[in-house]
Amino acid sequence: MPTTLPEPYASIREIDPISFRAFSADGEFLLDMDADGARGFIEAGHAKWRPTPTPRLETVRLVVTEPVYTSAGLAPRDVDGHHIRAGDLILLTGQPKAAQNGVYTVVKAYSDNSPYGGTWVRLGDSPAGSMVKPQAGEVWFSDGTTWSPITSGSGP
Repeated sequence: MPTTLPEPYASIREIDPISFRAFSADGEFLLDMDADGARGFIEAGHAKWRPTPTPRLETVRLVVTEPVYTSAGLAPRDVDGHHIRAGDLILLTGQPKAAQNGVYTVVKAYSDNSPYGGTWVRLGDSPAGSMVKPQAGEVWFSDGTTWSPITSGSGP
């Protein structure tokens, strides 16, 4: 017999993948959750990740230009010598399908027992004109389908 959740938990339909804030179906803010609680709600099918459009300029921890597994339990713990942590924002530009490229948030980091075990969630489509700035390196620009670095003397 399914368990009935008490309010306000029963009204949760979307969870923001960056802040872990929970919202009702009509967009009303309900409560702040921790990362484990938010993940539990998503995995149990009580809610879905809220689509979060990439702002005009977003700061990301790093840009990864090679393919990376992002599925539950398969995302790596280290990329290009960087230790990945829950809450990191990462721009992926080398995924096998262009639609998989974009800004991801790390909602679950790896386990110490395994080189894998993390889960990354794509934040949605990045509109043309979106730009991201990694903590170190060049600004990257999206034309709506492809991400490219903005080198000195060039730009959108």
